[in-house]
Amino acid sequence: MISGNSGTSPKQAATLNVNAQNTAYQNAIGDADAGKYYRFQLNQKSSLESNTKSIKASTKNQSTLAAKTKVATFNSWSATANSALSTQDLYVRSTKATTAPNNPRKWNASFLNRTSGNVADYNSYDFSRPTATLDLGSGGGRGKTAAQLKVDFGNGRPTRNVQSDNFALQAWTRVKLKEGSFYKVSSDSNDGTRFFFKDRQTGQVLTTLSGDWRDRSTSDAEWNKVLSVPKGGKYDFYVQYYEKSGRSTINVKLEEVQQTGRVLTTTGLNVRQKPSTTGNTPFRQLNQNDTFKIRKQVKSNDASNPAWYEIETRDGKRGFVSAGSGLSEVVGSSNVVTLGTSEGGGGGGLITKPPTSNPPAIGGGFGAGSGSSIPSKGLVKGSSIGLRSAAGTSASILGDLSKNASLNIVGKVAGDKYYVNDVPYDQWYQVKASNGQTGYVAAYYVDGGDNGGKYPSSLNPKSTYYGEHLKAASPYKAAVTAAAAPYSKWLKPSILAAIGSRESGWGLLLDSQDKGDGGYGHGIMQIDSDSHAEFIRTKNWRDPGVSIKYAVDNVLASYYDYLSRNTSLTGFELLRGAIASYNAGPGNVVAALNSGLDVDGYTTGKDYSWDVIQRAGWFQDNGWA
Repeated sequence: MISGNSGTSPKQAATLNVNAQNTAYQNAIGDADAGKYYRFQLNQKSSLESNTKSIKASTKNQSTLAAKTKVATFNSWSATANSALSTQDLYVRSTKATTAPNNPRKWNASFLNRTSGNVADYNSYDFSRPTATLDLGSGGGRGKTAAQLKVDFGNGRPTRNVQSDNFALQAWTRVKLKEGSFYKVSSDSNDGTRFFFKDRQTGQVLTTLSGDWRDRSTSDAEWNKVLSVPKGGKYDFYVQYYEKSGRSTINVKLEEVQQTGRVLTTTGLNVRQKPSTTGNTPFRQLNQNDTFKIRKQVKSNDASNPAWYEIETRDGKRGFVSAGSGLSEVVGSSNVVTLGTSEGGGGGGLITKPPTSNPPAIGGGFGAGSGSSIPSKGLVKGSSIGLRSAAGTSASILGDLSKNASLNIVGKVAGDKYYVNDVPYDQWYQVKASNGQTGYVAAYYVDGGDNGGKYPSSLNPKSTYYGEHLKAASPYKAAVTAAAAPYSKWLKPSILAAIGSRESGWGLLLDSQDKGDGGYGHGIMQIDSDSHAEFIRTKNWRDPGVSIKYAVDNVLASYYDYLSRNTSLTGFELLRGAIASYNAGPGNVVAALNSGLDVDGYTTGKDYSWDVIQRAGWFQDNGWA
């Protein structure tokens, strides 16, 4: 928004031409800083020209002006005191809306004024429209400390327009986390704090920590939680805070820590030179309840034992031990959360609170609207869900449906929003249970299978966000179709289109070097440099056609074949397993199955294959096979 010369003296006002709402001037000023003044000069042809002679605005009637046109700026009216003001000069003051700072190396803070009754109600926070914003300084990363936010506002206002009491804050910075390491999130603040981590490319919330969300003081015991990092890279770390009354202090730290492990098995735990049971004779055995230092967590290609710890024994010997269930554990494991899951296991439960921040704008919204594909039958996936009287979280529960309960699907409707890992959905199925009872269930929790090759999707077919992905993928449609053709019995082009969408937004989410995932992922299909070093060295990943074919032949199809030979997965579930392996590796998919988990159990957000299936359905709704 732009205002004219309000607040100027009468003498100045008499010499100024004021037409502040003209679209041409708004476009010319664009995204420049709020509070600055802009001088335009009108010529006799009624076109606009800046006071910089070499820059001209091409318009015919003062109604349009190129958005990138440069104009002179001044911090105050006095700065123009030596200028010859005339009726042909136009001065405009920008009152552009406040936006949050966006420097990943800093703490970017947004504030909201609240009341004593709702200051702690984070469900109703809307930081897209902040009262004020503030740069709180460096992210604080140094040595073992990945980030630290330490500010003391005392008893006063944090910044102009923000109250001294009853305000909320949200601040974020970008952090680099090491794969296999543990990080402690701690808070000693006054008052409450809570936290979440986002994928820096997609904006998806990966993990939420409830923190110490209460009225408290710095004399209370420090709150902390340990974060396990299965995949290294850069993530956006968010802190939410509220101040009720009195002194306002925030002291939050994210630091790398070493954890202690303990032997569980009664038969002893072998210590090996490498993280594998194949061709690797143990050089030592630890007894039950022996403890050891965990240097880091390690992934292995050993399908039967994919998870390992690199350790140091109490007498200083280093080696590797299996981290398999029932063999060893992290001491204090109840206080450890894995990045990509939620507290308490990341769960399959229905979360009916809104996200901790505003999710990225994606047209109709993630899960908004109705796709054209509705399966006729489905099974309840995850934990048990409620059968409700209407399509809403406030509707009465008619009964509970257990995992794998069979459902006849009558229809699909848009109802109340519900949240899974802080991602919003609004699609509900009208169903008939095996006992004849009818009602509504959250569509996310129903496995509709491949629906005869037409994948169910709860994404809006006209989503502008995925529309950009569709446009970006179009030049590669022929290459995708050709790459999928040899595997047509189980692989459709829409699945590859969906993987490209999830991995890179078909290039839209990559950096200037066509890389993502902290530099590890290469090209539109995000081929990993660690797992496919030889291919990356050839630089053929820069050729989209070659990269797509490699991703199918050497990654997706290879994983499909491996899981077909080494697991009991078949049909649609085998496809999902191969898709999940594209993200987490087949070893982790096998580990998830051996632990009684879904194939997505160890994928990013614990939803990778389901997200790809939904996107595939969306691409099918928009003309892909």
